[in-house]
Amino acid sequence: MKGKNPAVGILLCNFLLSGMGLQAAAVVDTTQDSDWAFEPVSAVELPAETVDSAGSEIDYFILAGLQKRGVEPNGPADRSVLIRRAYFDLIGLPPTPKQVEAFLADDSPEAFANVVDELLASPHYGERWGRHWLDLARYGDTSGDGADTPIPEARLYRDYVIDAFNRDMPYDQFITEQIAGDLWAKEEGGNRLRQRIIATGYVALARRFGNRAYDDLHLVIDNTLTTIGKGMLGLNLSCARCHDHKFDPISIEDYYGLYGYFSSTQYPHPGTEHGRERKNFVDLPEEGEIAYAVFDKMGEKGTGDSPLLRRGNPKDPGEKIPRGFLQRIEPKKAEIPAGQSGRLQLARWIASPENPLTARVMANRIWQFHFSKGLVPTSNDFGNQGKPPTHPQLLDWLAHRFIEENWSIKAMHRLIMASSAYQRSSAMQEDKMRRDPSNEGIWRYPRHRLQAEPIRDAILYVSGRLQKGNPGRHAFPEPDKNNEYPFTQSRPFFEDYDHEYRSVYLPSRRLGKRPFMATFDGPDTNECTGNRRISTVPLQSLFWMNSDFIRNNARSMAQRLLAAGNDTADRLSMAYLLTLSRPPTEMEQADFANYLQDYREQLDHTPDSRERDLRAWASISQILLASNEFCFIE
Repeated sequence: MKGKNPAVGILLCNFLLSGMGLQAAAVVDTTQDSDWAFEPVSAVELPAETVDSAGSEIDYFILAGLQKRGVEPNGPADRSVLIRRAYFDLIGLPPTPKQVEAFLADDSPEAFANVVDELLASPHYGERWGRHWLDLARYGDTSGDGADTPIPEARLYRDYVIDAFNRDMPYDQFITEQIAGDLWAKEEGGNRLRQRIIATGYVALARRFGNRAYDDLHLVIDNTLTTIGKGMLGLNLSCARCHDHKFDPISIEDYYGLYGYFSSTQYPHPGTEHGRERKNFVDLPEEGEIAYAVFDKMGEKGTGDSPLLRRGNPKDPGEKIPRGFLQRIEPKKAEIPAGQSGRLQLARWIASPENPLTARVMANRIWQFHFSKGLVPTSNDFGNQGKPPTHPQLLDWLAHRFIEENWSIKAMHRLIMASSAYQRSSAMQEDKMRRDPSNEGIWRYPRHRLQAEPIRDAILYVSGRLQKGNPGRHAFPEPDKNNEYPFTQSRPFFEDYDHEYRSVYLPSRRLGKRPFMATFDGPDTNECTGNRRISTVPLQSLFWMNSDFIRNNARSMAQRLLAAGNDTADRLSMAYLLTLSRPPTEMEQADFANYLQDYREQLDHTPDSRERDLRAWASISQILLASNEFCFIE
């Protein structure tokens, strides 16, 4: 493999800096294998150090590292903080006041484990954790080409993902169905043909780029490989599209060996300006519907190996490259049945417990979504340009355990959330901050802002406006009698349809975001999003102060409070329990009682006393909804 020696760059850096009287912090230890992620996952023994305060096996690794840093971990979080943390983590909604009170009253050792089990059994679990996967699958309801054509059938893939998480589908089955569910269903038969066809929406939903049918196929396939590479393998495969990867052990032959699986695959065409007819969709059995899915090509230009495209140019093909895998992991040639694309063989290689990347990458993601940062911070890049794991032994222990637990994601939740590391206080302490300012050792739970979807969902939930269930088909326009859409590059599809169901069910465009998602750092629907960016901008504050969404929900929440009784203290206590999962302090009670009185006095000109009360409590509700405590997980 061609590559660069990182030591050379650091030596050069030291030479240049020395001329300025400076020196780089350290030289990389080149005796350590830089391709650590490609090494087999093996069983890891617990650290030999005696750790008295370990609550679970995970804590042995965390506390052993903290001992080396000379940092004492924080104590446990307040129980009202812990239950709110768990609810948002697993279902993306806050607990109700009754759920908080029941947990605080239960002093049994199994109390928290029981809460976790209840949340994992909730249908809201799939809505929250399915959204994480949809980020990785670059899910969108439009094509992304110049016309950004609507794809009404895309929602079937979204619903498949939510259902798979709710049923705790083993992860190896989950990824196999998405890459090659159609071929697997034909091989096995049985009653999962419909679901497995829909699952291949993962491949079909690759972004389109041009304005003519299939002119951009090489870019569509590249988007597919980028999504699989980053999302499932933690590698940027596209770096090898034009030449051998400069940093990781991926050759251009590897890239086109993978490319062949999808050049042999028939993608659906959603319609665009110079090719408006929707075609190559797949009929669903016994439903009279069509999932936006893929199938193997047939005929003269059907399945087979792909030529290497010189410099990635489809107009300059070279020699044909046999379909295969990453030679650094599996040098053997793929055994593909005649007349098939080989996607099923590729899927099984990715989903194999012998593949060292797959279990590591997903175990890291599960950790990341609980702690807001992975053990490998660059969760889409386990290569040499990414960051190495902060706790390599723990990562391998988790990956090995993941496989042992039959690839069960819910089992990993139980394992992680039972640890003292997860249940720790998020309090910052000056002496510990000096020793480990970035919390790399995980001595405290990392305080972090909610993502866009749980912010919106929680607002609707506490106001009483959140609708349960799945709203079904989006309000997209229907294709005409010729199965065509009228959208063009100069007049693309540009509609946002709103509703009051969970945010995961909102339609998402690829050539633009709905304003709320843009303001609060929603996912990029054009590419595999492993780490969402987190911004703090004035528009966010203006949203809390001025948006109709906030004003309307604050008013609805006020109506809930007024209907709960006539006592001001009881109403305020309910407001705090709804929004912050805790009662107000004495100081907060007094401050808001004074605020309420002053606000009512300013509304003396309003003749309707009920309207005065409603506006006053709506103002209090808006203050609580706009508070940092509402938007952050402690």
